[in-house]
Amino acid sequence: MMGKHLYLKRRPSATGTLLKGFLAGKHRIKKSRKLPQLGAIWNDVTVKPTEVKAFKKICDLKESETLPLLFPFTLLYPINLRILSQKEAKIPMFKMLTVRNSTLIQREIRIDETLDITSQITGQVFYEKGTEFYMESMLFSNDQVVWQNTSAFYIPGRPDNDKSEYTPPKLEPLSDGEILAEWFLLAENRFRFARIMGDSNGIHYNSRYAKAIGFKRDFSHPIRPASRALDQLPMLPGNGPLKLDLHFKGPAYYNNSLVQKKISTASSHRFDLYCGDEDRPCITGKLKRLG
Repeated sequence: MMGKHLYLKRRPSATGTLLKGFLAGKHRIKKSRKLPQLGAIWNDVTVKPTEVKAFKKICDLKESETLPLLFPFTLLYPINLRILSQKEAKIPMFKMLTVRNSTLIQREIRIDETLDITSQITGQVFYEKGTEFYMESMLFSNDQVVWQNTSAFYIPGRPDNDKSEYTPPKLEPLSDGEILAEWFLLAENRFRFARIMGDSNGIHYNSRYAKAIGFKRDFSHPIRPASRALDQLPMLPGNGPLKLDLHFKGPAYYNNSLVQKKISTASSHRFDLYCGDEDRPCITGKLKRLG
């Protein structure tokens, strides 16, 4: 890893990260300043079977002896927030939004495996609507990469009157597609899931707070409905790696119905997830078998 990095011995606490973020002060992204290559390393990581069980129960997933495809985000999210809370980062972390995840899953991960994790800020792009920056994360088992992800974060506000013609990649909503599943997103266990994710943001468990800052009510961390949506998809044939792209378009509000639509080919599933009576999806995704 290039640049400065933190050596972690345990999962960073959400409260400690929140405090560091406040103490780091307010920052504005400037085109003249390149983000530092801050990163973190956390070795000899083991997951708690009770956390996996709780994750599966809250997301209503089928039982298995391996980690759910998106469970590694419960390990990465606290790490990435701790990196971004550092003073050197100078990122307005309370304004940023995760807009995309691009994940390569080399193989399933057993619950009892010991993992090494790295994560790092890798770049940024300025454009008319704001700034995107990226973090690349990897999970290793016995020195082999088993899961890797690049997350794109968005910070609103045009930096230094930038006129870049960059256009973020899109997964356009499906014009057609069969309804695969419908379910009701209960507010039950919303705080428990936020704790599992290491996310202390009140928009995911406090309706009054979410309304106060402009939302209809509190809404789920997107990993929860996305996990359920992935669990609904038929198994893709083959044994090669899986490539997963998720685009987060809007909130999945609690105590609302979710509808999942899909179009499939022999090697991929393209799916959209709609919340309530919204006419645009809150999550768009594509899962593809490689090789």
